[in-house]
Amino acid sequence: MENEALDDDFKAMLDELTSYHAQRFREAQARRRRKSIAANMDGRWDFYRVLTALHADDLPRQARYEFEISQRIADQVGRAPQPGCIFVPISGRRDLTTSGDAGFLVGSDVGPGNLFVHYLDQFFHFERLGIQRLTLQRPATIPGVAGNVTTTWLSSEGSSLSETDFTFATSATTPKTVGAYIELSGQFLKQGGPFAQNFVMAALARAVAAELSRKILVGSGAAGQIQGVFGYSGINTVAAGSANYSKVLDMLEAVEADSALLNPASAGFVMPAAVAKLLRSRERATGSGTIMLGTEVSGYPGIVTEGSSPNTLTFGDWSQLVLLEYGILEIGRDPYGVPGANLFQSGRVGIRAFWTVDSVLLNPSSFVTSGGLN
Repeated sequence: MENEALDDDFKAMLDELTSYHAQRFREAQARRRRKSIAANMDGRWDFYRVLTALHADDLPRQARYEFEISQRIADQVGRAPQPGCIFVPISGRRDLTTSGDAGFLVGSDVGPGNLFVHYLDQFFHFERLGIQRLTLQRPATIPGVAGNVTTTWLSSEGSSLSETDFTFATSATTPKTVGAYIELSGQFLKQGGPFAQNFVMAALARAVAAELSRKILVGSGAAGQIQGVFGYSGINTVAAGSANYSKVLDMLEAVEADSALLNPASAGFVMPAAVAKLLRSRERATGSGTIMLGTEVSGYPGIVTEGSSPNTLTFGDWSQLVLLEYGILEIGRDPYGVPGANLFQSGRVGIRAFWTVDSVLLNPSSFVTSGGLN
């Protein structure tokens, strides 16, 4: 009969078969899991694997290698990553021998963290002016000095050196985080491979570099922003007025008279496009050429950036400005996007990046500004 109870010996055989096959299934499942873990522990930081794991909220299993690296970074910096994000390893700055959009063709052996830093260096305006950049792991106090050292010629062995009232100035640093956001096709990310990774890193780094170039000048030091150059006391100023060559010379004199042009190789001008237009259209003197020729003003490089205050020309020894980078890059996948983005319906992916920095001005008298130029 179909529903007839099994004899004890058949029941024993059935239980044995069930136990045998159940064990085989468990072993097959374990092999599959080990294979999956091995694939995720291949020693290669995989950008798309991370985004997929973030989307599934399952980093420990789907991106185990990347998750464990992020955990080690968290232990080093003493904090967890932002919610929904993962720390990205950076092995140090190195020349990737690319320029411009050709950077998208960097080989797949270069990790996304190094790509981000490479593009950040490439797009950051003040890199060309010789700004100091230091990498820290934790907050620190940066020393500086105020006042000059007195020197004396000794007329005899019994002569005494004049004493100097030497003032030390210190600046306590606090990590501040700047974020960038980009949306792009999920299919492009999936099929683009290294090209897609490089494209995303370049786009995020360009946005962060542009924001740093703005706030390194005009940052308020409040609401999570770094303190910009214009916010420090002790900076020289030259009266507003016509943007002529006499104004440029007055600015140079203001810094040189303070003996504050400490590293002429790192000196230069910064201005918005409107001021650059004025300087390129006006002559130093009749028939002697324009004040700004190409990207040079009175023998010093001139950087044009809309990060500068309107109608303002700034000159300084940029080696006296320090950008502190904590080497902490966080990447996250945004499942929602900005209001109205409809990421799920459109198949797009939102990606966030966070970079932690601060800035310190060592010697304010090494800078001079002139606003209200016309």
